[in-house]
Amino acid sequence: MAFVGHVISKKDLLQKGLLTVCPKGLDQDDPVNWVSVRYTSFYMGGEQAGAVFLPETNTEILYDVAQNDPDQHYYFVSCVMNPETDIIQELHAVKVGTEQKLGAQNAFPHDPEDGKYNNQSMSYGISTPLGHKVILKEGRDTDSDDKGVNISSSRGHALSLDDSSDTQKVILKSKDQGASLKLTDIKSEDPVIGPEGAHLQSIQNTLVESMEGEMTLKIQDGRNLRIINKSTGSHADQLNKRSSFGNIEIISDRGDISITNKGNGIFIDCLGGTKETGETGATFQVRSNNKIQLFAQNGIDLKSLGDVNIKGRNVNIQSDVSLGGKVQLNPVVPLDLAIGIRKTNQEIDYEFILGVFPFFFDPLWTPNYTSGPNTDPRLGV
Repeated sequence: MAFVGHVISKKDLLQKGLLTVCPKGLDQDDPVNWVSVRYTSFYMGGEQAGAVFLPETNTEILYDVAQNDPDQHYYFVSCVMNPETDIIQELHAVKVGTEQKLGAQNAFPHDPEDGKYNNQSMSYGISTPLGHKVILKEGRDTDSDDKGVNISSSRGHALSLDDSSDTQKVILKSKDQGASLKLTDIKSEDPVIGPEGAHLQSIQNTLVESMEGEMTLKIQDGRNLRIINKSTGSHADQLNKRSSFGNIEIISDRGDISITNKGNGIFIDCLGGTKETGETGATFQVRSNNKIQLFAQNGIDLKSLGDVNIKGRNVNIQSDVSLGGKVQLNPVVPLDLAIGIRKTNQEIDYEFILGVFPFFFDPLWTPNYTSGPNTDPRLGV
């Protein structure tokens, strides 16, 4: 025979797996009416495994007596879902019926859109009194699906495992999504990162640190590697504003900083500045407490539309006389015939699409450019 009652307490001081229950209809304040109900679980696996979800105080439960139990214990059967007596969770609108605009209030610890597909329950959930939640979603019909696992804490930290056909991804996020990590699957249609992508995002600081090993940022067989700082200064430190936004720093305390290129070349472009404060535009500057050295196998070209100033304690210019070399001032043959400007791969593509050189537009640079790929003999061998 089955009975209905309300949980008075789930405290099990003797650790015998007992709930204190008052049968429905009796005075809950009188201990004489209380009975002990042995808690049962849908899964137990010995000392190291099991599932335990004790019903909360005031929860309405169903309990029963086993016919072949000589001790005639009461055994817990299940909880009666009743939003009026359960600890109310956050209310959500649930799409029900054939009219999708209709909704009903849901206080149960499962998917707030459960019943959306074929008006059937296709989700499973767990919610604790403090608001920790686990939701297993298996919504599906012939046209679409909403499948996955959502785990969230009472403070809003969450892990979402999305197995839906069009949005397959994993999202790990902090409260209010101020910081998140998104991993998409091969069939994902995410508009930002696409399939099999990763997106690490934070509103404030992001730190990636290796304490005792190496750190590698690598593209195996993909596209470009980009480091972009678009800071506008709106969140800069006003006391030292110039140094607190928009800068990119590469620092080595002990070893080398090595930049190696086996492709088209190494390009450092200074594109000027807004000059809002009356300062000069951007400048390419190399500084050293020791020496600055330049070595090249096939020549060094220097050209400026402005003055070229060289100053030193001694200024030495030497040609290799043994190979017929000489030092020439204002040679008869214009030097532009020997100086070519190498273009980046992006500039070559832009030239092909737009028909322009995107860096230098002054006509005085025209003699140094050649259309098409970098095949100009002036660029070296």
